[in-house]
Amino acid sequence: MNKLDKILNEYHKYLIRRKLVKTEHAPYLVRWVREFLQFARDKTGHKFETVDSPRKNAS
Repeated sequence: MNKLDKILNEYHKYLIRRKLVKTEHAPYLVRWVREFLQFARDKTGHKFETVDSPRKNAS
């Protein structure tokens, strides 16, 4: 098990322990977090904070 898998396993337990999601939904949330982190890893050097929010541009 790699470092990411260990962290996501703990996240899964956290979601259930704190009753933030139904037990059967937890694996789906973990999967989405994994996919986002893998997506973000491919964007090395990019700061997500620099992306303009639509609300910022609205007057």
